[in-house]
Amino acid sequence: MGVEGPGGARRPASDGGAVDASALVDALRDATAVGRPQEAIALAGVVAELARELGPEDHQVLGARFHLARAHRAAGDPESAVTLLEQVVAGTEGLLGPDSPQSLTARSALASACADAGRAREAVALHERIADDAAGLLGRGHPDALSARNNLARACEAAGDTSRARSLYEALVRDAEAVLDAAHPYLALFRRNRDRLRPDAQR
Repeated sequence: MGVEGPGGARRPASDGGAVDASALVDALRDATAVGRPQEAIALAGVVAELARELGPEDHQVLGARFHLARAHRAAGDPESAVTLLEQVVAGTEGLLGPDSPQSLTARSALASACADAGRAREAVALHERIADDAAGLLGRGHPDALSARNNLARACEAAGDTSRARSLYEALVRDAEAVLDAAHPYLALFRRNRDRLRPDAQR
């Protein structure tokens, strides 16, 4: 059962009045998924309360902050998302270590939020480290490591460095063709990105 939160939003709570962490994470995720991010944002105070109760490295706190950040991005407030995701990255690395897959996911979300906020250089720098770390952790031929390189190329493209983005896409497609099945959806995506930046496609 919940009680009224800020803005009339339902505050997930247990029978004892403490925050029900699982219900809170679900409420944050679901509100954004159905196109109502403001309902999730209205629960920011509850997220802060949960962090005070459980600490910044608790996995439920990390999940709540992650989904609250997604709500801010969906609502057009990427700077607030950046602040939250910086906390998520720090907490995830403290809980699981900097080389965990979950830490890579958190850092990737932070990089995307930086790009949304117009912080292109920060986004590129973050994606560079993520691509290197993903290759080391997962292997260069792993689909997620290849996807990290695609994200780096896209960040370079968004930052206006078309020449570097084109080179990254060309190398990515060559490497992906060597390890992925011809029908793999990532391969089709990488080729589309490469072809979009080829000189003949821009005439």
